[in-house]
Amino acid sequence: MRSHLCPFFLEFRTKLQGPYTLHAFCNTHNHNFNEYDDASVLTEDILERIKALRLVSKSNSALISAINKETNKNFHPQTIYYQVKKLKTKNLVN
Repeated sequence: MRSHLCPFFLEFRTKLQGPYTLHAFCNTHNHNFNEYDDASVLTEDILERIKALRLVSKSNSALISAINKETNKNFHPQTIYYQVKKLKTKNLVN
């Protein structure tokens, strides 16, 4: 496991009959819970900037850095990644 990943996990297992049960867990986090802005603070303006900048950004890291800098937010890379993925899927459908 890479050290920068949060070690928190829940592992459930099932038996042949009956509900699943908690088999193992680690209730430790290596980050603050409010460290990142979540998707609930994404506005239409931010989504439009993601849409525009994803086409000219050299990498996902550059895109995330630009969005965070422009919006004065601290989005987790996965938040931006999923928004880009949703944009790509939407463009395939339309």
